[in-house]
Amino acid sequence: MLRIATWTLSNFCRGKPQPLFEQVRPALPTLERLIFSNDEEVLSDACWALS
Repeated sequence: MLRIATWTLSNFCRGKPQPLFEQVRPALPTLERLIFSNDEEVLSDACWALS
């Protein structure tokens, strides 16, 4: 479930056109926690979301 949620969040953050920062800002605390995941797939998607 966490993998799917992280993948969905990363797709929202890297959408075209790119979403406004104000729309992404609420997800930053969650992404901050996700980048410490031991699951490589979750970590990869979280990093994509932040890029």
